[in-house]
Amino acid sequence: MTVKERIHFLIESSSDLAFVSEKLNELFAFETKRLKIKKYVKITLRSSKDVMLKEYGEPLNYRQSESTIEISLLEEKYHLFLADKNWVLDDEIYNNDHIAEKLVEIKCIKQPSGLYELKRYLIDELFEFNQSLPSFSDKKLNKDYDVLSWDDTNVLIGTNENNLEIITQIEWDGILKRSKEI
Repeated sequence: MTVKERIHFLIESSSDLAFVSEKLNELFAFETKRLKIKKYVKITLRSSKDVMLKEYGEPLNYRQSESTIEISLLEEKYHLFLADKNWVLDDEIYNNDHIAEKLVEIKCIKQPSGLYELKRYLIDELFEFNQSLPSFSDKKLNKDYDVLSWDDTNVLIGTNENNLEIITQIEWDGILKRSKEI
């Protein structure tokens, strides 16, 4: 079962906010550990009244559950609650399948899909620089210690979050050639 399918099954089969919160916490912790991401999603049960006033500037809807599951990581924040006995995400998404789709996009349970996203993960300190990072090509690369990852045309280079750069493999080959000439 995929992560999306597990989230969908969980919210489809339960309307108990505490239970869903606990199971989402377990699922996110497992995926974070599996992907070797060093920051965790914070999942808390909050008063819906507080969430609605502080986050949305609106009073509590009388049809809304008393509690809201807050899911947060870095700048991402989501609120999952029940309204009229149906799950709602951020007062925008009312379909369980779409809720699951949105939640699997949270960085800590999703492998980066390319170099630019991997660069963002490194800047946000979700990955360690010394860990084995994913590459996005089956192509062998004339690799050096500064190459963190690559795809079919570009390389991600750098030694810390302040000097990360994505350049073409042609540019990288030129840098290697010039460094051998010195």
